[in-house]
Amino acid sequence: MRRFKNVLKISVVLCLITASISDLFAGESHLISEPESGKIIYVSKSGSNKNDGSKANPLKNIDKAIDISQPGDQIYIAEGTYMGTFDCGYLQSAKAIQLYGSWDEGFTKQDIKNHPTVF
Repeated sequence: MRRFKNVLKISVVLCLITASISDLFAGESHLISEPESGKIIYVSKSGSNKNDGSKANPLKNIDKAIDISQPGDQIYIAEGTYMGTFDCGYLQSAKAIQLYGSWDEGFTKQDIKNHPTVF
């Protein structure tokens, strides 16, 4: 039951991200603001899980970012296809965090058409 609740929470977050993506395709402009509490953790296919998750030194895997995150943190994910550390096909968390994909490699621009992120 606990695993179901965790998977459900991730599903809800991904649905929220999908809703935001739909708005982007509808031509609406959205700016993601700095988190009110917490920090931003960065993930890139060119990163390393030995990094600290900063903009200059992103992590490689989303699940590693989830592991080190705290409630209220945001995770920015650069373009690419992500399957988890063991290519398990799902992400799981009991923490109240937010995931934002479709960033360029430098995390300066979020653009789903030019920098798609696939979970």
